[in-house]
Amino acid sequence: MLAATGDYVTFQDGDDTSSPYRLEHQLFALTANPRKKLATCNYVRVDQGGRRLEINDKRVMKCIISMMFPREEVLNEVGFFIGENVSEDADFYERIKIVFGPSCQVHVFRTLYFALFREVSSFFTSCESIAVRDRRVIFTRSQQTLAEWDALRKRHEDMRLGLLSPYHNPAISA
Repeated sequence: MLAATGDYVTFQDGDDTSSPYRLEHQLFALTANPRKKLATCNYVRVDQGGRRLEINDKRVMKCIISMMFPREEVLNEVGFFIGENVSEDADFYERIKIVFGPSCQVHVFRTLYFALFREVSSFFTSCESIAVRDRRVIFTRSQQTLAEWDALRKRHEDMRLGLLSPYHNPAISA
C-alpha cells in the first residue's frame, strides 16, 4: 500500500478473477457518495472450470477482500494490515468501519468477484471438515479458528469502546 500512488486501493487474491467492470462500479459507488470510505461488492466461489459453487448453503456473499477505499485517508487513520490474524482482510475492513463509522460503507449489489475454491487455500485449511458434492461445499471451522475469531471480535469491541487503538503501523509496532 505504501508503493501505491493512486487515490484508491483495492485488493484481489492472485488466483481469483473479477468482472472487467468491478473497479469501475466500486469507484463510481465511492465517488457518488463522498462520505463513504469503503466500497465492496458480491462474490461467488468458483471451481477450476469457472462453475459457481454453493458454500454452506450460500451462493452469493459480500466480498471483503474486494474492498476499495481512499488510500491516503485510510492509511493515515487506520494504518495497515495486522499480520497473523485469522482473516487479515476482515480485520482491516472492521477497523475501517470502527474509525469511520458503521455506515461508511457502500455495497455494490452485483457479483463482480470470483473466488477460486481450493481445499488447500489458507481459508479452507483452517476448517475442521470439508465436504464437496456436486457443486456444493459444506465446511465447519475448527475450534481453534472459532476461538481466534472470538478473540478478534473482542479486540474490535475494545476498539469501539476506545480501549484499543484501531490504528496499526508495523514499523511502530515492531
